Amino acid sequence: MLVAEFGDKTQLVALSLMTKTKRPFQVASGATIGILITTIIGIAVALLLAELIPTDIISVVSGIIFLVLGLLALREARGKEETEEGSDDDVPIKNPFFSAVGLVALAELGDKSQLFVVAQTLAGDSIGVFFGAVLGMATILFATAIVGETLMKKLPDSYLDYGAAGLFILAGLLILFF
Repeated sequence: MLVAEFGDKTQLVALSLMTKTKRPFQVASGATIGILITTIIGIAVALLLAELIPTDIISVVSGIIFLVLGLLALREARGKEETEEGSDDDVPIKNPFFSAVGLVALAELGDKSQLFVVAQTLAGDSIGVFFGAVLGMATILFATAIVGETLMKKLPDSYLDYGAAGLFILAGLLILFF
């Protein structure tokens, strides 16, 4: 989970809120709660699916979805034009913690990482998946709070885009073949 989220929209949403509010630890805490909520939803969906659909079929479909998402991300990275963001500077954020809870929970619903939680729950222990997913995401979010802003300013967007695409493809291959 930690690797899959590097450079993903969840991290970028959190980084954007951190930069805007100048309260990185409140944002990281709220974002972690948002991840906790979506992880519980993902595990519940997985347990329901396990009752309705054979696990082997779900694993193959999950792997294929990750491969497709990786290829789409790679295509997007190649064609992406750099644009300046600034239109959201006019929107005041009164409570960074609750804003992060809501935005991250919405960003994660049906996202690749939630699919990963579903696939991993079907493959094994749901309690372990829960703690692994939440701890992995919390690690990424708090690392972003500490050093993310500096790294994002220094690294070209294309590095993050290509890295994320490669990681999705790798996750798809791992799900399919291991």
